[in-house]
Amino acid sequence: MPEISAKFENPSEFQWSLAMLTSFRDDAVRVRMFMLDEHRNFLEALTFPDSLSPSEASRNYDMEARVYLELFERLCLLIEDFATLLSALQQPIEMFSINVGKKIKPQNVLKALTPDIVRSLMFYAPVEQSLPKELYEPLENIRQKNIAVIVRTARMASKWLGLQTHWQMYNNLKHGNALVHSIVPIIVWNERTYGYFGRTNLGAKGRSPVMYLNRTIYTFMRTLLEAIATCIVDLSDRCLYAHGSRTKILELSFLFQPTEEELQFMKVLFQSLTIPLSHTPIDHIHVDIEPILSDTDSQKLLKFYQTLLADCQPGRMRFDLRFQEVNG
Repeated sequence: MPEISAKFENPSEFQWSLAMLTSFRDDAVRVRMFMLDEHRNFLEALTFPDSLSPSEASRNYDMEARVYLELFERLCLLIEDFATLLSALQQPIEMFSINVGKKIKPQNVLKALTPDIVRSLMFYAPVEQSLPKELYEPLENIRQKNIAVIVRTARMASKWLGLQTHWQMYNNLKHGNALVHSIVPIIVWNERTYGYFGRTNLGAKGRSPVMYLNRTIYTFMRTLLEAIATCIVDLSDRCLYAHGSRTKILELSFLFQPTEEELQFMKVLFQSLTIPLSHTPIDHIHVDIEPILSDTDSQKLLKFYQTLLADCQPGRMRFDLRFQEVNG
């Protein structure tokens, strides 16, 4: 299997795009998923016994609400990543490094996604003529199921962002850090729920965006986030394999829970083929991006930090003059 490396002096647009795609696949998912298991464990350990004092209960409410809010932001960010990837992969691979940085409207990309578009991103080998019907039809059924998972995931992501409240709140949190931002505990579906209210423009008429989050919605958000992460990795792997090995794909993965018959079918199918079509994870593409920083630039950077640390002692103590005695 060939190796692809980003460690070259004059990379072509093709090489650089594959390196960028590999980095996007790894970083987008890793950053959005960071610490989420710890957050879930924290929620499971969080209790609200009657013995809590009002201040302790208020603290626990606030911590629970903010864990929900953190996942909400991560989900919206990953949906944007997903839409960006879908948009960039529909263009020539040589332009990926440029297109992945273009500003898009996630809703438009997600709504426009069709099974035909997804099929073009799966890089399937055209084997309908070369395989006998008894092999091609079960294979095509598996392919259609995989395509349906990605389309359905995009539809759910589109619906999530499609609620105006969600999009407004996300933009407030991401760009405005709402000036008026309150969290109110209420009961919805017989469970503890938090209403989030936020405004950045106090002079604007109209109601503040409002959304509800609770443990049920948290579980849904986590499920959707994991589904999107799976789709991002799978689509990226397919593109990397197809372009890196110059080989079309028979099938790469199951994006759904396969039956025992489907597992056995794929096993038998690959054993019977002599053509080099892979169904294994992408492990042959290597990307090694090496930053270039001259000694002079490095020294300038270190000197900047040293000067900053010497001149600035932030947040060490605070004197509130309102409570000082005035001697006169």
